[in-house]
Amino acid sequence: MRVVFTIESGRTILGMRDRVSDPGQLFTSALPQVLEFAGMHGVAIDGPPLSIYYEIGEDFFDMAVAVPVVGEVPPVTTPMFVGSLPTGRVASVDHVGPYEEISATWTAFMDELASRDVHPGEGAPWEEYTVGPDSAADPADFRTRLVTPIG
Repeated sequence: MRVVFTIESGRTILGMRDRVSDPGQLFTSALPQVLEFAGMHGVAIDGPPLSIYYEIGEDFFDMAVAVPVVGEVPPVTTPMFVGSLPTGRVASVDHVGPYEEISATWTAFMDELASRDVHPGEGAPWEEYTVGPDSAADPADFRTRLVTPIG
Protein backbone atom coordinates (compact mmCIF):
# COMPACT_ATOMS: atom_id res chain seq x y z
CA MET A 1 0.00 0.00 0.00
CA ARG A 2 1.46 3.35 -1.05
CA VAL A 3 0.61 5.95 1.61
CA VAL A 4 1.25 9.58 0.64
CA PHE A 5 1.87 12.29 3.27
CA THR A 6 1.06 15.89 2.30
CA ILE A 7 -0.12 19.20 3.72
CA GLU A 8 -3.79 20.09 3.14
CA SER A 9 -4.45 23.78 2.59
CA GLY A 10 -8.01 23.87 3.96
CA ARG A 11 -9.84 24.06 0.65
CA THR A 12 -13.30 25.65 0.70
CA ILE A 13 -16.16 23.22 0.09
CA LEU A 14 -19.84 23.51 -0.76
CA GLY A 15 -21.93 20.56 0.35
CA MET A 16 -24.87 18.98 2.09
CA ARG A 17 -24.65 17.17 5.43
CA ASP A 18 -27.00 14.59 6.91
CA ARG A 19 -27.14 11.57 9.19
CA VAL A 20 -28.01 8.55 7.03
CA SER A 21 -27.93 4.78 7.01
CA ASP A 22 -26.73 4.59 3.38
CA PRO A 23 -23.89 6.86 2.19
CA GLY A 24 -24.59 6.04 -1.46
CA GLN A 25 -28.14 7.26 -1.21
CA LEU A 26 -27.06 10.62 0.23
CA PHE A 27 -24.39 10.94 -2.46
CA THR A 28 -26.83 10.35 -5.32
CA SER A 29 -29.45 12.71 -3.89
CA ALA A 30 -27.20 15.53 -2.58
CA LEU A 31 -24.53 15.85 -5.26
CA PRO A 32 -26.94 16.93 -8.03
CA GLN A 33 -28.38 19.61 -5.70
CA VAL A 34 -24.91 20.90 -4.79
CA LEU A 35 -23.86 21.01 -8.44
CA GLU A 36 -27.10 22.72 -9.44
CA PHE A 37 -26.64 25.39 -6.74
CA ALA A 38 -23.04 25.98 -7.85
CA GLY A 39 -24.08 26.26 -11.50
CA MET A 40 -27.00 28.60 -10.81
CA HIS A 41 -24.79 30.95 -8.77
CA GLY A 42 -21.62 30.83 -10.86
CA VAL A 43 -19.60 29.08 -8.15
CA ALA A 44 -16.42 27.59 -9.62
CA ILE A 45 -15.85 23.92 -8.76
CA ASP A 46 -12.18 23.16 -8.08
CA GLY A 47 -11.84 19.38 -7.86
CA PRO A 48 -13.68 16.08 -7.73
CA PRO A 49 -16.72 15.42 -5.53
CA LEU A 50 -16.07 14.09 -2.06
CA SER A 51 -17.70 12.54 0.98
CA ILE A 52 -16.68 13.64 4.48
CA TYR A 53 -17.29 11.27 7.39
CA TYR A 54 -17.80 13.19 10.66
CA GLU A 55 -19.02 10.16 12.62
CA ILE A 56 -19.70 6.54 11.76
CA GLY A 57 -21.93 4.54 14.07
CA GLU A 58 -23.13 0.99 14.04
CA ASP A 59 -26.14 1.87 11.88
CA PHE A 60 -25.54 5.46 10.72
CA PHE A 61 -23.16 7.85 8.98
CA ASP A 62 -22.98 11.53 9.92
CA MET A 63 -21.53 12.71 6.65
CA ALA A 64 -21.45 15.34 3.96
CA VAL A 65 -21.31 15.22 0.19
CA ALA A 66 -19.41 18.21 -1.18
CA VAL A 67 -17.27 19.72 -3.91
CA PRO A 68 -14.21 21.96 -3.52
CA VAL A 69 -14.91 25.49 -4.73
CA VAL A 70 -13.05 28.75 -5.32
CA GLY A 71 -14.29 32.32 -5.17
CA GLU A 72 -17.38 33.76 -3.60
CA VAL A 73 -20.23 31.50 -2.55
CA PRO A 74 -23.61 33.15 -1.90
CA PRO A 75 -25.46 32.44 1.36
CA VAL A 76 -26.87 28.92 1.63
CA THR A 77 -29.61 27.36 3.74
CA THR A 78 -29.51 24.11 5.72
CA PRO A 79 -28.78 21.33 4.92
CA MET A 80 -26.42 22.97 2.39
CA PHE A 81 -23.28 24.51 3.90
CA VAL A 82 -20.04 26.23 3.02
CA GLY A 83 -17.05 24.96 4.99
CA SER A 84 -13.49 23.82 4.56
CA LEU A 85 -11.42 20.69 4.68
CA PRO A 86 -8.99 20.47 7.59
CA THR A 87 -5.72 22.38 7.27
CA GLY A 88 -2.49 20.56 8.05
CA ARG A 89 -0.86 17.18 7.66
CA VAL A 90 -2.83 14.41 5.98
CA ALA A 91 -2.18 10.88 4.83
CA SER A 92 -3.84 9.46 1.74
CA VAL A 93 -4.02 6.30 -0.30
CA ASP A 94 -5.72 5.48 -3.60
CA HIS A 95 -8.46 2.88 -3.77
CA VAL A 96 -8.93 1.41 -7.24
CA GLY A 97 -12.08 -0.58 -7.82
CA PRO A 98 -15.75 -0.68 -6.88
CA TYR A 99 -17.09 1.46 -4.05
CA GLU A 100 -18.29 -1.70 -2.28
CA GLU A 101 -14.63 -2.53 -1.56
CA ILE A 102 -13.66 0.85 -0.04
CA SER A 103 -14.28 -0.30 3.54
CA ALA A 104 -11.53 -2.93 3.25
CA THR A 105 -9.14 -0.31 1.86
CA TRP A 106 -9.94 2.05 4.76
CA THR A 107 -9.21 -0.76 7.24
CA ALA A 108 -5.89 -1.61 5.57
CA PHE A 109 -5.01 2.11 5.38
CA MET A 110 -5.67 2.68 9.11
CA ASP A 111 -3.74 -0.50 9.98
CA GLU A 112 -0.81 0.70 7.88
CA LEU A 113 -0.79 4.09 9.62
CA ALA A 114 -0.93 2.42 13.04
CA SER A 115 1.99 0.16 12.10
CA ARG A 116 3.98 3.34 11.35
CA ASP A 117 2.88 4.90 14.66
CA VAL A 118 0.95 7.58 12.77
CA HIS A 119 -2.31 8.60 14.43
CA PRO A 120 -5.43 10.42 13.19
CA GLY A 121 -5.43 14.16 13.83
CA GLU A 122 -8.13 16.81 14.17
CA GLY A 123 -10.84 16.80 11.52
CA ALA A 124 -12.93 14.29 9.66
CA PRO A 125 -11.57 11.89 7.04
CA TRP A 126 -12.86 12.10 3.49
CA GLU A 127 -12.98 10.37 0.12
CA GLU A 128 -12.30 12.13 -3.19
CA TYR A 129 -13.92 10.45 -6.20
CA THR A 130 -11.29 11.12 -8.86
CA VAL A 131 -12.58 8.55 -11.40
CA GLY A 132 -16.14 7.32 -11.06
CA PRO A 133 -19.32 6.35 -12.85
CA ASP A 134 -19.42 9.55 -14.88
CA SER A 135 -16.02 8.85 -16.46
CA ALA A 136 -15.49 5.09 -16.16
CA ALA A 137 -18.02 2.52 -17.26
CA ASP A 138 -16.33 -0.35 -15.41
CA PRO A 139 -16.37 -0.15 -11.57
CA ALA A 140 -12.99 -1.91 -11.60
CA ASP A 141 -11.60 1.38 -13.00
CA PHE A 142 -13.07 3.67 -10.32
CA ARG A 143 -10.40 5.59 -8.39
CA THR A 144 -11.05 7.06 -4.96
CA ARG A 145 -8.51 8.95 -2.86
CA LEU A 146 -8.93 8.18 0.87
CA VAL A 147 -7.65 11.00 3.08
CA THR A 148 -7.31 11.40 6.84
CA PRO A 149 -5.83 14.22 8.92
CA ILE A 150 -2.89 13.02 11.00
CA GLY A 151 -1.35 14.23 14.25
